[in-house]
Order: sequence, then structure tokens, then C-alpha cells
Amino acid sequence: MSKPDSLSPATAATAFLSGTQALAKLPVLMRQRDLAAGLNTAGYVTGYRGSPLAQIDREMQRAAPALKEAHVHFHPALNEDLAVTAVWGSQQTALFEGVRYDGVFAMWYGKGPGVDRSLDAIRHANADGTDPKGGVLLLMGDDHGAVSSTLPHQTEHDMIAVQVPVLAPAGVQDYLRFGLLGWEMSRASGAWVGFKCQTEVVESSSTVSLSGLDVPAVLPEGSGTHALRWPDGPFPKEARLEQKLALAQEFARLNGLDHAYGQGRAQLGLVAAGKSWLDLRAALNRVGLTEETAPAHGIRLLKIGLVWPMDPVGLRAFAAECDELVIVEEKRPILEDQVKSLLFNMEAASRPVISGKTDPMGAPLMSALRELGPDAILRALLSRMPADLRARLPHSPAQDAPQLKLAQAPEMNREPYFCSGCPHSISTRLPDGSRATTGIGCHMMVIGVEGRNTATFTQMGAEGISWLGIAPFTDEKHIFTNMGDGTYFHSGYLAIRAAIASGVNATYKILYNDAVAMTGGQPHDGELTVPKICAQVLAEGAREVVVVAEQPDRLKGQLPEGVKIWHRDHMDEVQRHLREVEGVTVLIFDQVCAAEKRRR
Repeated sequence: MSKPDSLSPATAATAFLSGTQALAKLPVLMRQRDLAAGLNTAGYVTGYRGSPLAQIDREMQRAAPALKEAHVHFHPALNEDLAVTAVWGSQQTALFEGVRYDGVFAMWYGKGPGVDRSLDAIRHANADGTDPKGGVLLLMGDDHGAVSSTLPHQTEHDMIAVQVPVLAPAGVQDYLRFGLLGWEMSRASGAWVGFKCQTEVVESSSTVSLSGLDVPAVLPEGSGTHALRWPDGPFPKEARLEQKLALAQEFARLNGLDHAYGQGRAQLGLVAAGKSWLDLRAALNRVGLTEETAPAHGIRLLKIGLVWPMDPVGLRAFAAECDELVIVEEKRPILEDQVKSLLFNMEAASRPVISGKTDPMGAPLMSALRELGPDAILRALLSRMPADLRARLPHSPAQDAPQLKLAQAPEMNREPYFCSGCPHSISTRLPDGSRATTGIGCHMMVIGVEGRNTATFTQMGAEGISWLGIAPFTDEKHIFTNMGDGTYFHSGYLAIRAAIASGVNATYKILYNDAVAMTGGQPHDGELTVPKICAQVLAEGAREVVVVAEQPDRLKGQLPEGVKIWHRDHMDEVQRHLREVEGVTVLIFDQVCAAEKRRR
């Protein structure tokens, strides 16, 4: 084994970082931490971009020199579940000859839908375990408000289903501390560790302290004993899962990932994590309180770092000092359900009343719909405060009455539309009498646009497959399906294969704009060209392939035999021809993304 090389620690005491920049900095900090402990480790980062983690690959690429010096290998993946499998491999290095490092710490990233599609891989990899000198962080990009997603998503339930502990950082400073301790927790417990990256937090920026991040973790007894091993059967793995979770809980307790504010008896105990912790603090500020001053007014706070499985010891100690607990959390309850379960067997005399999504009588209190902000939280808290407690608040809530009215201002929606010069504004047009379906990408903005006759969409990589379930039962003979080149490379190729195998009549329009435009114009995660797409779909059995291009001369002489190329001015007649061909045909529309063309 080679000796660790030197990597000087960060000299600055503070830094101004966005959440994404902090995540890109984490592997370098982990390498420095390991070197200080005498470990010669390497890092591996892979995943697939998507808001709110749309820019993490860009930040990793900007940090390439520092990552290389820190022996961190960054590899943007073809799709999310293949990336999980690669991370799984990074924990297997000790099983084989030739390894150059003591261990590999790994980071995976993906937005909520990517977490969903990767659960089979995560389930198997987490059951296998981690290297005791490696460890895995799963960055879960959660878009609670569906700001840039087809649906709101919350991934903690996915992690619970596959028994992965989940950390919920509340701010950029937490990203650094929780990230480093997350890898340490993963090593100690043998479990993969989920790391919630919610939109408002990961996209925020703040000045953070870089000192104190090298404090060694306090390790529970039995750390590292549940590591990945081979060979290993399903039932030993299942038995170790419970032990891994127990070690994660103990690790959280020993390293102060949960923090209680104040001491002694309180009329109200407030419990929150992540973004909701920040919103709770903002709500209290409106009545003149902070987490430090609230205990003097009969209110104590408990900030949770490990949101699943919660540490029962710290929770019970906190609950025993409170008359009522109010659990503040956005979306569906994670903390509240655990709190009720963990406190169920407490002696009745010391068990607090519990409120959360509902009050103790079952009346609605804090909605699980949309996002939960400071105003809604403050309304809920005031409704649970005894009169004497409200009277002692430093700032009278009555002065905030205009902000606390239940009536909501009318929603203002800004309709999305294509950038000036966007190729999709032309490529999504249809001949009279035809209709189209679509999928994930900028082109899905065409839904509802007058004259485009495009309706319904699918998840990424299943474009057009809903037609397989319609075609046998309708007199409609043909549809068009829009698919971006990024999606084609990610997973859409399989959808075209399935459509060909089914025998339906359809034309796939592959919109080749030479960039993954929806997430910021990144290049494809590998080599993809129009001639290659032509050859691939022909090999799968596409009946006819046609290229329509802004600059046809650029591709002449490069296309497979039989593939015709037309200028985009002939788009209508090309589509009219293809809709009459039986089977699956492919139209590749070649025009560079307008935003990328301007950047270049």
C-alpha cells in the first residue's frame, strides 16, 4: 500500500459558498481529514444531474484540479441507477488484488425521480454494505414545490423502504459538517447514508466556517464490523441491516447530530429538521424569539440531524421535559410518525401531547401540500400556545395580524415558453391531422400550446410507451413522440426498442440540440452524434430514419446508407411521409440549442 501524500489543509477560516459548491468541496475535505488520520483514501463521485442538483456536475468540473490533487475521480453517469451500481463497486475494492488505496469514499447524486428509479440498486448495495475505510453519501435532490419538476417529491420514504439512514442538513454549514460525518457514519455502521438536498437549502449561499471540520468522529462500539463482505447470503444481510441502523442512531447521538436548546421544563417543545428548521426559526423571529432565547419563555427546540431512524434516547429525554411537542416538517410526516411511535410506551404522566400535521384532536394544523413557510408555522404555533405563554412573547403576534391571515393571495403563474431561436419551437410542430405525446425535457413546454396538438407525457426514458397501451384499442393509426437527445442517451433508447418490438405505428422525433439543455447546457455524458443515433435505431429495426437539420451540409456523407437528410424547411412534408409508414420510424431534428449557441 502506498503512503499518503501531503495535501495542505484549507488555510482560510471562512468561505462564502453555495450549497452546491459546499457539496463539491466535501470530497477534498474528506481526503484531508483521512490524511490527517493516516489513511490513504480516494474519492469517487458520480450521478445524474437534475434540479435542485442541476449544477453539481458543473461545480465538480470547475473543481477538477483540486479533485485530482485530492485523488477524487468525478464521473458523470449515463443515468442514476447505473451510477448507484458504480458506487456499489467503489466499496468492493478491498475484495480484489491491485488496489492502490486504503478505501474509497463515494458520493452519488440525483434528483427525486432519479432516486425512485434507482431503488433496486440502492436496496442491494445498502444490504451489501460499505468499506469501513470508504463510505457512501447519497445526495437526494428534493423539489418540494415542484419548481422544476412534474410533481413535488420527497425521498425520505424511499430511503426508509430500503433501510438507508437519512441526514437532513439545515443550511450550507450543515452540508460540510453533516457530509463529513455522513461518510464517517457510513463507515461505522456499514450502511449507505442518505443526504437530503432540498431546493431552498442547496440553492442558498452563506459564509461558513472551515475550522473544526477535522474534529475526529466519536465511534460507537462495533464500528466497522458490518462492512461489505463476500460471499454473503440474503439472510445474513437482512440481519445486519437492523444492526447497521442501530449503529447509525448511536453514531448520531455520540456526535451531536441532534441538538436540544435550553434546559428544564417547557410548556412547548418544537421539533424540526432541514429546511423546516430554518422556517421555524424565521417564524419564531417574528415574535421576537430565537432558539437560544425561547427557553426563557417556556419554549424549547430540538433540531434533528438524523431524521430516520431517529435517536430514541435524545428524543425521550427532550420529550420528558415538555408539556406538548409540536413537530414542524414539510410534506408528509417523517419525524411525527416516529415521535408518536417512540413515545408510545412512555409513562402517561411524563408523555407530552403531540401535534404536527394535525392537532391532538385530529384537526388540520400544518398541511403536507405544497411548501410550508414561516407564516403557516407561526399560525400553527400560536394556536398551540397557552394564553399565558402567548402573553410572555417579546413581540406581540397581534402586530403581525396582516401576515397571519388565512386568506392567501391569488397565485401568479408565469407560463414557460421556448427561448428565442429554440429548435423545439420548430421541431415540435405537427402536420394537420396528427398528434404527439412527449416526455421530460425543454420540449415538454409544448403541452397545451395552441396548434401543437401535444398531450400527455411519461417519466424520463419511457417516451411513447403509453401508446403501446392505447394502440390495440383505438382506430387511431399513428402518433408522433418527442424525445430529447439527453433522454435518448440516458434511457430513452430502450423505449424505442420496446416500441419497435411491440409492432405499433409511431414516429419518434429525437430532438438533437447537442446539449443537455434543461439542466444548464452540459455536454452528453459520453459521445453521441447524429450518425451514431441513425446507426443505432436502424440496427434495432426502425423502418425508416430521416434527418432534418438546420445545416444539412454539415452531415452529408456521414450518415448510414439509406438515411435521407432534409433542410428543416421541409419538416412538414417529411412528417407527412413518415406517418404513412407502417411500424416505428425515427426523425432526428438536428439544431443546436439557442442558449448554447449564444454562449458559444
